[in-house]
Amino acid sequence: MEHNTTDENTVNTANTNNQHQGLPELITVAAKKTAPWMTFLAIMGFIGAGLMVIASLIGLMLDNMPQPSTYMSGGGHTSGVEYYHSTALGLRVVMFIIYLAVALVVLRYSMLLLNAARKFRQFAKDGNVDDLGAAMWFQKSYWQLVGWFTIICLGLVVLAFLVAMLVFIIAL
Repeated sequence: MEHNTTDENTVNTANTNNQHQGLPELITVAAKKTAPWMTFLAIMGFIGAGLMVIASLIGLMLDNMPQPSTYMSGGGHTSGVEYYHSTALGLRVVMFIIYLAVALVVLRYSMLLLNAARKFRQFAKDGNVDDLGAAMWFQKSYWQLVGWFTIICLGLVVLAFLVAMLVFIIAL
């Protein structure tokens, strides 16, 4: 009977060892298959951020706003036109700054994804657990940034709603 117990323990130990050996393999395969998608999304983020910077520069340089009519200029005076152009320039500068700020956030997202992908690839290649830890740290930072950005966007939505309600109440 004792021999049977020993065999049973040996089988249980072998199964436990196989499960532990399978876990890193599963993690390695997941890391290997995740890294290309992370790289793709990072590259798309870099392209998007670059397009945002180009669009902000074009918007700052071009004056696409419609020209005011003569009745807006105060009966032939140029004061209305000058006020219009200074306001339009101010609005373009504000939009330029907003576009650049969003482009910087997108660049940060993309860098975190690219660094995580690089570390996941390195882990899949070498099996170094430190690379896996670094990849997970970049992932944590990425999702933390997504969380903060979500909180900020929700706050802006609530603020816009409150302003709209205030304007509605004043308009009554």
